[in-house]
Amino acid sequence: MSPSLEPLAITGMSLKFPGNAVSPESFWKLITEGQMTMRDYPPDRSNIDAFYHPDRDRLDQISTRGANFLNQDISRFDAAFFSINAAEAEAMDPQQRLILETVYHAFENAGMTLSQASWSKTCVYTGSFSHDYTFMQVKDPMALPKFHSTGTGMNMLSNRVSWFFNLTGPSATVDTACYSSLIALDLACKSIWSGDSSMVCPRSLTGGSSINCPRRAWLLVAMRSSDLTPVYRWITSVYCLTRAGHTVLISAAMGMLVARELESWYFALLRMLSITTILLEQ
Repeated sequence: MSPSLEPLAITGMSLKFPGNAVSPESFWKLITEGQMTMRDYPPDRSNIDAFYHPDRDRLDQISTRGANFLNQDISRFDAAFFSINAAEAEAMDPQQRLILETVYHAFENAGMTLSQASWSKTCVYTGSFSHDYTFMQVKDPMALPKFHSTGTGMNMLSNRVSWFFNLTGPSATVDTACYSSLIALDLACKSIWSGDSSMVCPRSLTGGSSINCPRRAWLLVAMRSSDLTPVYRWITSVYCLTRAGHTVLISAAMGMLVARELESWYFALLRMLSITTILLEQ
């Protein structure tokens, strides 16, 4: 028999979900209270009145007026804090900006400092299939920003995290459509178990992202598919799958988890408590 795998523990998390769901507590509150997060396209994203038409067979129009958006202004970003200049920040997909912020808060939630994370063999696996910012930039090839390739490359979702936080484990972005983040989580777990993320306390970062920008190119195609329904008001994908069958959920979201081997985390916690007790006694 093969030896059993060491149980893993989620020791930190951070999220930015639609509505007021910006923490695990507020997300749970949103679910239990059945809050609605769907709303019309914000004016700073798109002039929906210019593109909306209820006829799903029209290729020149969008047949839904809204989706599930983040409440925050996704253009706001402290580029200097992440050692990024203004020109590069402007070319960066909002997903890349938000994931750096989300990882910082995930480490903070896990009780880790930047120096503790730096140069650790921590793996980073992210999942995403949103290319909205790319479509926006390539509309005018003559005006492509200097940092277009790195600013919109999906590989940079994970690679920027590894670079800024000095993480030396495997780093990859996966695209398996709607369950990209689940595959990312599976890869992160296997990375710890295989020793790819081996260190004193094996650790991984995993998460997923999706940001809706004006007029998603794939949305116009999806609305014509016979197995999809034009219902966008469900609160979460879980509710969508269990109650609405093939309903499509158009949502913006960002979430990151910090995971590590349960035993190493447990003994690390005991050591920390022991040191704290000794200091208090002194």
